[in-house]
This record gives sequence, C-alpha cells and structure tokens, in this order.
Amino acid sequence: MIRLIEGMVYAHKAGLDLGVYLDAISTGAAGSKSLDLYGQRILKRDFEAGFYVNHLVKDLGICLRECEKMGIALPCVS
Repeated sequence: MIRLIEGMVYAHKAGLDLGVYLDAISTGAAGSKSLDLYGQRILKRDFEAGFYVNHLVKDLGICLRECEKMGIALPCVS
C-alpha cells in the first residue's frame, strides 16, 4: 500500500494523469491486488476502510500461534 501511494504521489508531482498512470501500471510487473482494489478508490478520494486492523491483528495472532506450534519463526510476521 505504501508503494502504491508513493507511486501515485510521484506520478502526480510529475504531472501525469493519475487515471492513465494507474491503467498503465496495473498490467505487468507493477500490478498488484492493492492496486486493483484501491487504486481507483484512492483516486476518487474514497478512504473508507477496506480491511480493519483488528482483523489483521487477529489473523497474525493465529499465524504466530501456529508457527510456535510448528517450531518455526517468521520474523516479518512478528
């Protein structure tokens, strides 16, 4: 998400049409699920939550408990 926003800020400051920019980068290596789900919403300044942090925390907790049971560490998760 951060990279998506930074790319949009860069494109805006470079004077690019953000709609054209989003269309151009959405296919190929620069494309992402975040871009698909949120690119146009951000462009319309629709900042409604798409996924709540408490759900993320719950899911990460499940993942960490399972990792502990399996005896593995995923440093980026914790």
